[in-house]
Amino acid sequence: MILGFDAGQGRAGGVAAGHTAGKVLQMGGSTERGRPGRIVGVAACLLLLAGACGGDKSQSSADTTSVAPDASIGSDARSVPSDPPTTVADAKGETIDDLEARWAERRAAVVASLSADPYGIDEKNLLFGPSQLSVDLTTCPAGWSDVTGITDTTISLGLILPQSGDQVAYNDLWLGMKVYFDWVNAHGGIAGRTIQLVTRDDGYDAATTPTVLADMLAVDSPFYVTTVGTPGSLAVYDQLNKGCIPQPFAATSHPALADPVAHPWSTGLQMSYPTEAVLWGNWLKQNLAGKEPVTVGALVIDNDFGQIYADAFQQWADANPDVVSDVQVVKHAPSVTSVAKEMAKLAEGQPQVLLAMTTGPACTSAMQEAANTGIDATAVVRFLPSGCTGADAYMNPAGPAADGFYAVGPGVVSLNDPAHTDDTFVRFAAEQLEAADLDPTRELLGVGFGQYGWAHVEILRIAAALPGGLTRSNVLLALRGADLVHPMLDPGVRFTTSGTADAYFVEGAAYNRYDTKVKGWYPQGAAIDLNGASPACEWVRGICQR
Repeated sequence: MILGFDAGQGRAGGVAAGHTAGKVLQMGGSTERGRPGRIVGVAACLLLLAGACGGDKSQSSADTTSVAPDASIGSDARSVPSDPPTTVADAKGETIDDLEARWAERRAAVVASLSADPYGIDEKNLLFGPSQLSVDLTTCPAGWSDVTGITDTTISLGLILPQSGDQVAYNDLWLGMKVYFDWVNAHGGIAGRTIQLVTRDDGYDAATTPTVLADMLAVDSPFYVTTVGTPGSLAVYDQLNKGCIPQPFAATSHPALADPVAHPWSTGLQMSYPTEAVLWGNWLKQNLAGKEPVTVGALVIDNDFGQIYADAFQQWADANPDVVSDVQVVKHAPSVTSVAKEMAKLAEGQPQVLLAMTTGPACTSAMQEAANTGIDATAVVRFLPSGCTGADAYMNPAGPAADGFYAVGPGVVSLNDPAHTDDTFVRFAAEQLEAADLDPTRELLGVGFGQYGWAHVEILRIAAALPGGLTRSNVLLALRGADLVHPMLDPGVRFTTSGTADAYFVEGAAYNRYDTKVKGWYPQGAAIDLNGASPACEWVRGICQR
């Protein structure tokens, strides 16, 4: 399951996506095995606040298959890239050794590419990478070392995350990572070195994270530091970049983690808010091509979170005037629970598309008011943000008004998805977690093991194989020049970056449509991959400068 944060509210949002035709999926629904479609539990809405991804556990399995998906719209969108890489997420009947061999082939190709001139460090101590990536290592602080945290036998990795307080469930993330790292260590480690994972608890308090980081750097001297959550990640990423310390795969969807210019040492992993906005635009382009340009009504929460969505979609609309003629924005205060007034204002423009760029109770109110104001009658499609797809929390309270709303899923495989039970890596992950006396149905354990643990290991393996071996600067190169096939991504969704041109690892997902009769989401076709379509974000003084 992929992470999704509401950076403005301090809430986190997630959405599950499926691609099995004719199946219903529960975004934030039941964790029962054996039911059709993508079914994930509350914990699968990784890093959500309690209840944000609630599901309807009272449904029978028969209920979930009683209604066919609406194939009239959305199903003809481009489903895979023209030349997709060989996938491993759907591999069945293989062994983990088979997959390891294929991963080694992919890594070798990446290493060969990144080892070629002019990549690497030149005589002026400038680091060059793909797509005009340039990092001046002379600006690193006095005493900085490219190999801090590395010995002949160990690699010390830092992880700052909530291990106490309301968000203590996040602790499963590192437990899952540790199980994967333990397996890798038992099978040769990283170029003969074992991974040592050092954790610190920041209680999901951004005011605490810098202090926790300072203690970690002083006491443990880690090779790099990964952070969890938007507030904490942003609280320290200036410090980490000034210190030339990698901050790989920060668990947040905020676009600031896609800033290869001002913050080259930091990356995210999951699908970002701007990518989600681009996918909204892609749906319009695929389904409304050849028709008159449409007007879009955007309900935007008045904070940084809402503005990120609004800016990203407006940029897409400006580049596609043949699809969108106008974007009408109406903002609402973050504290309101009803957006009746704002939706009435939007209705005056009779928008043909509704985009809800909000979170919390406003999502439920927006659905209800779309029906009350007549927007439902004029809009050909209505999109909710991925953070507002929980059945119990948002969809079911909206009643009949929720029917037919669309949302974008992350294109990531869940260990609890019956459609993937026999996948080699899913089976392997479940077996390893069970062997460690951990419950693989706890979604965060699977996410830590597969989605995050695997990504960390592959990047470390690439860095270790580059000229100069395992160094911080080689980790940066690997992070900014990855071209891999992630075993936890749906087929057709790539795991790729390219310097300043492509700063997002995941830019693919499925479109899903809510059906109130079964209280679940139907995937509308296969996952869509828009690799390279999300513009990088040069994050300067709280604004994306593209």
